[in-house]
Amino acid sequence: MSVTNIELEVGDNTYTGRLNVPTEGSKRGIVVRPGAGHGPYGDIFDRFAEEAADRGYRCLRFQTWGEQENLRQKTLSDLHDEVDAAIARLQSEGCAEISIVAKSFGAGMSLTHIPNAVEAMVLWAPAIGVEDTSNVGAVKEKQFSEGDRPVVSPTFLEEIEIPVLILHGTDDETVPVRNSQQMVNALPDGELLTLDREDHSFRGAVESEVVAQTLTYLDG
Repeated sequence: MSVTNIELEVGDNTYTGRLNVPTEGSKRGIVVRPGAGHGPYGDIFDRFAEEAADRGYRCLRFQTWGEQENLRQKTLSDLHDEVDAAIARLQSEGCAEISIVAKSFGAGMSLTHIPNAVEAMVLWAPAIGVEDTSNVGAVKEKQFSEGDRPVVSPTFLEEIEIPVLILHGTDDETVPVRNSQQMVNALPDGELLTLDREDHSFRGAVESEVVAQTLTYLDG
């Protein structure tokens, strides 16, 4: 396994990233998306990328906001463009089977836009509201600083056809586990794995379980 520093071009912007590459060639790739203030490097993210590469995945991580203020200036459309660029980068590396693994804010936003090339997603404690009506289309071009955060509805989630695994701690006080249960109830091919007595951080001893469950699911 090797790690390469890369540059990801998204429109007029260029962002830095890392690509973990397996020792032998592979057509499988994973885009990793961080939370608003956690990842995509360090602790569980490094562990996941290394073990994913050992399993034969090209694992792409990138950081497009860093400080919270930078994120506040972005729009949902910006985030969609970024994941499209990451998918294209993996395809240029020869990947034909692509999945998304994302945490918290990144996981919630991943539900709002799934490129056709994506075959499965694993979401760690997705942070997005579930309400009767989705507003994804209405807020897509608004900066997050404007305060209108995206929400999804059961009807919106019913249109997601790919398999989705959600991992969520039972002691999560940031995003209650019932939020993920609502999502899984609506997703056509959704599964919820609860982590007993774990919070929203996914740090510490739980890392090994989360990484193992994520990769086992993606391996099919």
